[in-house]
Amino acid sequence: MSQLEATRSGLFSSLDIGADGVQVPQINEISDARKVVPAAKYAPLGERGVSVFTRAGNYYKDDAVDHPARQNDETMTVVHIEGQKGLTILTKS
Repeated sequence: MSQLEATRSGLFSSLDIGADGVQVPQINEISDARKVVPAAKYAPLGERGVSVFTRAGNYYKDDAVDHPARQNDETMTVVHIEGQKGLTILTKS
């Protein structure tokens, strides 16, 4: 599990090196929370690009067809909604 800022490149890199999940702290806007899951998941759940030539893809020992679905099922994505501003967005959503 990696903890990092809510940037697409950070999420992609962390998951490609084999992290089982990502934690994104300091989410204070609903728009930021809605960006995290698509960045951490493969299509059809998200927008992460597929490459099995990574540690997460077992350096092409994984099946390129099954890899995205398995990773979507096994990867944990956590957002930390924190502070008063974060609590406010929970009541509005």
